[in-house]
Amino acid sequence: MGRWANGAFFSGQVLSGSMNKLSSLKALLRRFAQRIRARQSRPSSAWAPRAFAMKPVLLAGFALMAGFAALPAHAVTIMTQTFTDSWSIEPYSYSNQTSAWEWSYTPYTTWDSSLGTLTQVKVHTTVLGTRNDASESLFLRSSFFTGWNPDQFQHYMSESVAPGQADFSFNFSKSYSGAGLDAWVNPMYLPQAHYYFESRTYGAGHTITNAVTTLEYIYEPNPTATVPDSGSTAVILGGALVGMVVWKRRRNAARD
Repeated sequence: MGRWANGAFFSGQVLSGSMNKLSSLKALLRRFAQRIRARQSRPSSAWAPRAFAMKPVLLAGFALMAGFAALPAHAVTIMTQTFTDSWSIEPYSYSNQTSAWEWSYTPYTTWDSSLGTLTQVKVHTTVLGTRNDASESLFLRSSFFTGWNPDQFQHYMSESVAPGQADFSFNFSKSYSGAGLDAWVNPMYLPQAHYYFESRTYGAGHTITNAVTTLEYIYEPNPTATVPDSGSTAVILGGALVGMVVWKRRRNAARD
């Protein structure tokens, strides 16, 4: 699901990174059951001396399962913003220069600490268009910024499409992590935050049919105290009950 806001499209999703908690518990229960069946297949003389040793073994096993259940699901939250532009432009005079030059500013949303720890930012840009003169280079620039100086940009791209066919396509991707996240996590001069995109040719005109940039924030959950969820608790209690019943029956059989 997503929504439009301030000229950009927002969407978010939560991905399960380590959702094998229940399968781990089932695997442990299977191993305990196999151990019990193996002991059951022995002669009674071999089982009887170990009957009372089964109780602490079972309790230790279920304590281990409780520890696994307390581990949180490793949920990764991904928030995406999408920016689109399109135009057709012919050469004109601006600031003592003649060129076919167009640009746009669109507000964007900075990272949200309530969603977790920002671990990665991905930017991807795709541009489709047509040049009136296929022998001319086309220049593209884009940025996410909160301050006007380049060293205050969260992201900056300056590329060109080489001469060739009149119809062109352009793709650009960049990922930020580690120290590269500093400008994203600590933006200057808020609340002003904008995405900028421009295209330019210096001879003939050109058309931007569709320019799409996606901004993706990837969050890891903040460290929190963990409590077993209700599903895991039910598995633990059910397994403990079955184990104690089996242990009691084996103990009584050993005494007879």
